[in-house]
Parts: sequence; structure tokens; C-alpha cells
Amino acid sequence: MPFQTGGDISEIDRIVLSYADLPISVGFAALDFHNSARNHYAYRLEGRDAERRELGPVSEVTLDDLPPGRNRLRVFGANAAGVWNEEGITLDIILRAPFWMRWWFLIMTAALAAGSAAAVVRRARNRRISLLEELPDLQPLFDKHHITPREREVIRLVLQGRSYQEIEKSLHISLKTVKSHIYSVYQKLGVSNRLELALRLRRAGGRRG
Repeated sequence: MPFQTGGDISEIDRIVLSYADLPISVGFAALDFHNSARNHYAYRLEGRDAERRELGPVSEVTLDDLPPGRNRLRVFGANAAGVWNEEGITLDIILRAPFWMRWWFLIMTAALAAGSAAAVVRRARNRRISLLEELPDLQPLFDKHHITPREREVIRLVLQGRSYQEIEKSLHISLKTVKSHIYSVYQKLGVSNRLELALRLRRAGGRRG
């Protein structure tokens, strides 16, 4: 059931509600009692409605889609002769945001998401680190494709998920040399990226297992 304002809009100019109070119903009345049944009403929610919305003789409006923050409702009335009060009267509806839209909840959610993402990255990196340890001896494969000792070090770091810059620092070689070694490994083993390299080594190990 809609929340009722508890008073006529002509008697109050501001109300503060929680998000749980939606929808809300606001009542109003034109100050022309000569033929009140022929009074007409319209309203406009500033910032949302470009034009006012006609209500006919209905002297109440129900709002169910208000955003958190300040919402200004402007109500217009017309007497039995059809003369409108063009200025209307206003009611500021201050809607408190639900907890899931407040800054502290958003920060907490972002922190949890970042922590989860970091955990996934750590698990993936640890999985790659242990890959070579889980496989049988790859020496025959390396000998067959003439993989040099330096290239084997590069393979180990690549499977750990290290970036080119990290490999450069770890092996104390230039970035150009890192790229050259990786290109050479990919060419010798017939792969084009890190994932294909890991799968190639696993298949080779599995055939000997």
C-alpha cells in the first residue's frame, strides 16, 4: 500500500522518507470550493518530466520510481472555469538511499571484489608455477627442439605469469632480449601465446606419463 504523506501538500513543503516507503501517495486540493467537482489537477516532477502530467479531477498522485536524494514535486490546479495556477505549489521529497547504494557499502563491495580478483590471480599464478613441477622430465622435448638453458629459464617465468618487464629484471637481460627469447621458444615449439605454451608442455608430459 502506498505511503501517505499524512497531510495536504498545501500544508507542508518538505518530507524526508526512506527508500522502503516507496511508493508514496501525495494528496492536494484547489482552493476553489464553488464547484470543487470540476477542479482539475496536474503535476510535474522537476528534473524528470518535461511537461506537466494531467490528472483530471483526481486530487492525488502516487510516485513509485523516485531516485534517492531530493525530488521536487510541483502541483498545478485549475478551477471550474479552467483557469490554471501556472506557478503551482511544490513539495520537496527527500528520499534516503537504501544501504546498497550508500558510499560505505559501495566501497566495501569494491574492496571485496578486488580481494576476490587478487585471490583468483594468485591461484592462477600458483597453478602455473607448479606446472613444470607436476610434469615428467621435459628434457627430451627441450633437446629435440633445441631449447637453450636461457630459454628454459624464460619458459619457467612465462608459466609463472611474469610480465616481460618482470622477466627482464629477474634474468638481468634487456627487454629486447626477453622478447627475442620468447619469440624463439614460441617458434621452436609451434605455439603463439602463453596458454598454448602451457598446453603444449602438458601434452608432451602426458604422452610420457
